Amino acid sequence: MTIERSIDIADVVRGALSDHMTAYCVIPAKVTAPFVRVTAAGGYERNKIDTFTVGIEGYAKRDGQACELTRNAVGILRKVASEQTTALRFVREATKPVLYPDSIRPDLVRYRTTLFITAHLETVNIT
Repeated sequence: MTIERSIDIADVVRGALSDHMTAYCVIPAKVTAPFVRVTAAGGYERNKIDTFTVGIEGYAKRDGQACELTRNAVGILRKVASEQTTALRFVREATKPVLYPDSIRPDLVRYRTTLFITAHLETVNIT
């Protein structure tokens, strides 16, 4: 049977960023900064096009580095979407990067931004 379904947005975004920086969906126990974390927070579908809410968190040892990493991640995703080479089609910032302290990793500086990312459904065969 052939079906259409939403993409795994967090993994697609992680993959797009991984060509340019260290990116995770789940932060491993042992990690070296700097890196970004990608989280999906829902979304909606209209006319077979999904719009996802995605969080990008840049972690680094220094404030400026974490902020720049987060801003670079947004720029990379915009570029990837404009090239139309992945399922990503459009990236819009819902919030600009902001310092967002992490109680689990107080040794690192974290900046967070929230994006709306538009993507097409994928077609797959299932058995």
